[in-house]
Amino acid sequence: MAQDINVIRKVLVRSIVTEKLKAVLGQEIEGNLHSLEEEYKRFHAHREGYVAQCREKDVKPDYELMKKMAIEEEKFNGSRVQLSQKLEEVKSLTIGTEYAHGTVDSPVTIKVGDNWHTQMTGFSVLLEDGMVKDIQEQEINV
Repeated sequence: MAQDINVIRKVLVRSIVTEKLKAVLGQEIEGNLHSLEEEYKRFHAHREGYVAQCREKDVKPDYELMKKMAIEEEKFNGSRVQLSQKLEEVKSLTIGTEYAHGTVDSPVTIKVGDNWHTQMTGFSVLLEDGMVKDIQEQEINV
């Protein structure tokens, strides 16, 4: 019987907020907004072309297709709002506070007798301007 196994755990990644971090995050979000706008322009042109073809052929646009296009447009609008809100959040971050980026996967070996909760949770990495400043393990008592 196996005495250990390799598994993947989530590690929280945080950063100390600096002007550099705010600039990097802002540029990333603005780039995503720009890409979204370009994608929307292509979508809009495709939709308008389809409607123009239908008019030219004197046929009604397919209801289901138009419905899907309307749903897609709502998704674009929702994404645009979310990214704009995220950009405002980044601009309002306070220098010196911590910003949680999310999680990354990390391999860990679990052995018989290990506390599952301690091994699988409670690890985080703290960055400052992209450099690892600290790796922390919080004690999880279960």
